[in-house]
Formats: sequence, C-alpha cells, structure tokens
Amino acid sequence: MVRWFALLLFLIAPFASAQVDLLADGDGDHGLPAGKDQYDLRSLSGAVEGDELVVTLAVGGFPGPEAVVAADNAYYFLHFAHGEAQYLLRLDYRVYLNPAVGMEVGFRASLDRWDDTVGWRVLMNEVPIEGGPASTLTARVPLSALADERDLPLRPGRDLTDFWVFSTSEPDSILGVATEDRPTPNDRMPDAGLGDTDLPYPVAEGDRLLAFLTDDAVRTSNGGPTVLVYNVTVHNEDTTAQDVPLRLEGLPETWTAHVLPDALHLEPGEGQAVLVVVQAQGAHSHGGDEVFRLASEGAGIDLAVHYPEVSQPAGHHDTLWFHSAPEYPLPGVFAPVSETQNDATEAGGFPTYMLWMNTLEDDPADMGGVEVMSGHGEPRWMGWHLPLAPRLGMGLVVTDDVGELVLPLGTTYDAPLDGVTLEAVLRHGLADGTGVRDLAAAPLTSVSFDGSVQEVRMPLSAAEAGRGATTVPYDPDGRLWLEVRVVDAGAVQDSALGMVQPVLHPGGSVRLPLGEYADPLPPALLEMLQAEGLADEDGTLQPAPDVAEPDGKDSPGLAAPLLGAGLLAVAVARRRCT
Repeated sequence: MVRWFALLLFLIAPFASAQVDLLADGDGDHGLPAGKDQYDLRSLSGAVEGDELVVTLAVGGFPGPEAVVAADNAYYFLHFAHGEAQYLLRLDYRVYLNPAVGMEVGFRASLDRWDDTVGWRVLMNEVPIEGGPASTLTARVPLSALADERDLPLRPGRDLTDFWVFSTSEPDSILGVATEDRPTPNDRMPDAGLGDTDLPYPVAEGDRLLAFLTDDAVRTSNGGPTVLVYNVTVHNEDTTAQDVPLRLEGLPETWTAHVLPDALHLEPGEGQAVLVVVQAQGAHSHGGDEVFRLASEGAGIDLAVHYPEVSQPAGHHDTLWFHSAPEYPLPGVFAPVSETQNDATEAGGFPTYMLWMNTLEDDPADMGGVEVMSGHGEPRWMGWHLPLAPRLGMGLVVTDDVGELVLPLGTTYDAPLDGVTLEAVLRHGLADGTGVRDLAAAPLTSVSFDGSVQEVRMPLSAAEAGRGATTVPYDPDGRLWLEVRVVDAGAVQDSALGMVQPVLHPGGSVRLPLGEYADPLPPALLEMLQAEGLADEDGTLQPAPDVAEPDGKDSPGLAAPLLGAGLLAVAVARRRCT
C-alpha cells in the first residue's frame, strides 16, 4: 500500500519566494578543453513559485547547431536536501540525429531520492525543463514530491539545504568521488563540499500550517456493505497553538461516518491521532473509487474507498484460480513475455514459471505454463508457492466452513510415479517476512501417477477449526499466499530423459473458507458510540442526532469530551509525528 500524506496550507494569496542565488563558480574550472562550455558551471538560483520549486542552472554556453556532435551530451547532477532526505535532480543536455533535419538538441530532467537500501531511487521520470536561451536550464519540481524524512513535503518554514552541482560527459558517473577522479570534461560547483546558501520557503503572515498523515488514505472494498476505519494523524506545523475543528465532506448519501474526536487543540509541533469510522453501504462495484474528505476549514486530506477490478478474496469471492507465466517481472503481477520464452532454456530442461492466484478465472497475464516443483522457504520445502496477486488489500474472516483445493497434477515426461504425498497451507504475513500465521490447511494426501494428468482434490479447513470465525485485521503490508508442499516426492525414477517429478498443470483453484470482512471496532470505541446513540447493539453506525444534514453530503464527528483517554486506548496512528 502506498504511504499517503497531505500538507494543507491556509494562504492569503498564491505564494512566490524571492529568487535566491545558491551557488556561483568561476569559468574554466579543472582545465576544460576549448569548445566544452556546456560543462562549465557558472551559477545556480532557485525560488518557490506557487506549488513548485523552480531552479535555474547557468553554464558557460551550449554549442550552436552548426557545432553540435554526439559527443557533446552533457549531464548535470544537482544535489540538495530537505531535512535528512537527499535528492538528486538530473538535468540532461542531449544532442541527437533527426534524420529529417540533421543534428538537434533536447533537454530532459528527472528526480531521484536517496534510499539507504537501494541507493538513488527514481521519483519522477519526467520533470518539466526548459533550456535556453543560450546557457541556462530551468526545471520545475512539485513541492509535494520533496518530502522530508517524515514524509512531509516542502512547506513554509522549511529550507532546502546542501546544494552542489556536478557536470560530466558520462551519464553514469559515480557520485561522491572527488572531481579530479571523474571522467573529463567535468566541473563541480562548489569545487568541494556543500554550498553555504540555503533555499528558504518563508512563512507568510496569516499562514496556518497543518499536516494530515495516514498510511491508509485508500482502503479497498469488494463493494458490499462494510465498516472501514482510517487512522489519521493531524500535525501542527505552525509556531503557535491551533484549534482544529474536523468534519467529513463528500460522503455518499447512504453512508454513515464519524470523526473521533471532531476537534483538536494542537500545540506547536504536536500531532494527535484521529479515527475516521465509515460504514459504507453495498454497491458491489468493481473498478473506480469513492472519494471523501477529512476537512478543517478548507484544509484536509482526501480519503477513499477503492473498488478493485480484480476482486479481493472474501465470502462472495471465495474461489481463487491459479495462473502462471515465465519468470519475468510484469506490472502488478509478473509480465507479458514472448512465446519463445516459454521454451526450455536448454535441451531437455523445463522453463521456470512464476505462479500466482487471484479471483479471475481467466487472467490476461496467464500464459498457461506447466511448473515443476521447486524449493522454497527456510527451512527448505519442495512444491509450489502461489502468492495472491494483485496483493491483499483487505482484511480476512476465516470461517469454520470447509473449502477445497483442486490441483491438476502430472509428472515430468508423463512418466509413472508412485508414493507422492502432498499437503497445503494458506498463510498470511507481512511484506518483511514477519507475523506469519497459518489460516487454513489441507491434510496429507497420497497420490500415484500413471503418466496422465489427474485432478487431485484436497479439503481445506481453518487452522483454528471449531473456534468460530477468525478475523485477520487489515494491514497495509499484509500478504496472502498458498503453499502446496510435496512432503514425499515418491519413488524417484530416471527416465530416458531425466528425473521424474510432480508438475502442476494449468487450471488449478482453491475455494477458501471465508466470510465478508469489515474492520473490527475496538470494544472501548464501540461502547462510546453506543452510549451516544451513534451505534446499535450489533455495531451498525447511526447518524449523529441533533445535527441537520440537508444535502446528505456532510457527516459530523463525535465531540472530543466523549473520548478523553478512551481514544488513546483504541486509536493507533501508524506514523507518529514528533
């Protein structure tokens, strides 16, 4: 799930800061050859204009059309920081051959952010850029893209710092190496270290600064009746205390919702947790979003219910079909590949396929591969691993019903094989590999093969059978997968071609013992809602009394005094702001 934030500013008028001269450098640095003025860094200036950071880089000059050659490409790396977050704005001056008119010049810009795990990570592939008239490059970066270490975007009262620029003819130069060790021609501004001048985003008189943060701005629903709880933190970014009234705007007329609490008092730098509890009525929609807003006097954050085109596993969508494609990355699941990649990679071998499962019986990405059992996990086990893809976007309710696993199985080379023993387990865990729990399992099943493909059916029961429905709360990092394990691979035989092993053929499926999911309301919260007449005994939410809703679009919140310390016991903000 994408991490969401929103920064809301009350401004008197559209804002523009004064242009700031950030860096300056002499010409001819590092012995630049004659005619290579495009590498000669002269100056860097910047300003905040509206909702954009505008930076202008001046160089010694660009060659005229009559002088350009392919070797004259120039690449500029502009570094800066917002808090502890580091950014790299890449500006390119490129010369290319246009068959119709000859050599032409083009400009391109992109934005990277430093990630301690993977290094420089692309945030924006295309940043608006203008080149000219003869020696400048101007790029415009959305302020919303420049988050600090807390994932808050650039805002009044904050500065951009640590500026430097490096120019080179090599687009893949290693950053951070001393300039004299770089390929030539090149230049650096300043010659070493960081620039002394910061770029401020001044606070204008009358600005009121609030940040709304959540990990879960978009929740997923299959379209049936449900209850969803959004955890939001409201943070005072101002230097003075603020009273913040809260309300919901844009709710569908048939929905009921409450903000808990509906008013905050925030000291400077303070953040407080807020719950938005929404009871959405059934529409059984697939595709699209229903967007509403948590607002405070014009500021706020958009929240949404997303109705996926590929339904999530639940009571009305309890059957998942198995799919396969050659093991190459592809959007959302794996990836479309050419038919030639279905061929064995070597004579007598078998191609490696990626497996997945979802509620589509016919997935356009499915290429119908036959997958030989392989090794997985630690400790190692043999069999087939089938993750849910698209990945899990809801919580789950596992019931005492009995589902069924259907496996079309055969063997390599269609050879006979006796004594194969299988088991299966449905598992849930977090993306980092922690919190793994078994949700349902199929018992040990023995299979013998005569060389033909056979359909093996295995009952699938809740891991905690007999204890009633088990709720697995929604987690944005939650993952769901099925492990079909070959406990005993049978009497291993060598045919004339190679080892005989079980293989999974297309057409498999699993019917899960699932009910319909809704976010569970913490008992203390439910009791407070019931005490105020805002929820029935069964947990159904009711509109707040005493508040008129003439257009059916706004829903009031629950008064702060009703919550007191009780909210602190039940509301958990996924990201703290301190």
